Amino acid sequence: MPLFAGIIYKYKGQKYDGLIKSLIWIIVTGIVAAGAGVNNQEYRSLVIVICLLVELTIAIQKEWIKVPKIPAIAAVWSLSTVIPVVLVRFLYNNKILDLRKMTMVRSIFGPDTSKRNVKELLSGTKLFGSGTVSYLDGDITVSTLKLINSRISGGADEKSYVITKTAAAMGGAFAFAIIFVVAALIIFGFVATSKTKNQLGVVMGSGCMMWLTVNALFNICVSFGLLPSFYHTSFFPFISNHKVVASYALLGIILSIYKYKNAYPKHVDIRIRSNIKVLSRNTEFDTWKNT
Repeated sequence: MPLFAGIIYKYKGQKYDGLIKSLIWIIVTGIVAAGAGVNNQEYRSLVIVICLLVELTIAIQKEWIKVPKIPAIAAVWSLSTVIPVVLVRFLYNNKILDLRKMTMVRSIFGPDTSKRNVKELLSGTKLFGSGTVSYLDGDITVSTLKLINSRISGGADEKSYVITKTAAAMGGAFAFAIIFVVAALIIFGFVATSKTKNQLGVVMGSGCMMWLTVNALFNICVSFGLLPSFYHTSFFPFISNHKVVASYALLGIILSIYKYKNAYPKHVDIRIRSNIKVLSRNTEFDTWKNT
């Protein structure tokens, strides 16, 4: 995300050629991130593409790329959502996808074992402490703390369920407290980004925060049984032991952007400003010399 902000900054002042080149970068990045379908990285690719599209949208809104704002933004997002959905639907209906991808698509829109297990576990969650789940009309009750091991632990995707585990073991209040703290950090990042006068910093920071936001939203849906586990690629920022370094690295970028928020006014190009400084110093030196 930070690198793509620099790429579209390079296209500043261009028109449709800059827009097309930016879209090509997004498409290529999405294909590379998906790893040609290896190791179940389609989810990772989807998140990255969404974040890059947000950066491109901000760049268009700030007139880096000289195209009609509303039509261009509407076209970019329409093509980025409608075409993939129609394509996947066509491939799925005609059974062109391989078995693994067919199973993945079916698990998103239909019943899935991971979603069913999470909903079963959360059905007995209490506000504080572990709850109980009843079976056989209440004849058998099992603690949610004990059910964790049989429902969401032991598999490769258990890293996706940090919120579910917290709710089952410590209560729903603790789970929502974690969600609230992370949401507050993300909101702080967006606010800090919006206050910078450096346009490059705004686009870069927005892309970083969107990466955290999208991952958090996807993981919340996984943790509450609304989406499947995405094969352990889903994670909750700052809390999950998966991608925790990346989460704090992006937060560090946001803090750096906020620290230097007044480095350059938004209407001043860095190269022009440097040239003006050099020219001003030369003029002062010539005036002193003549004097």
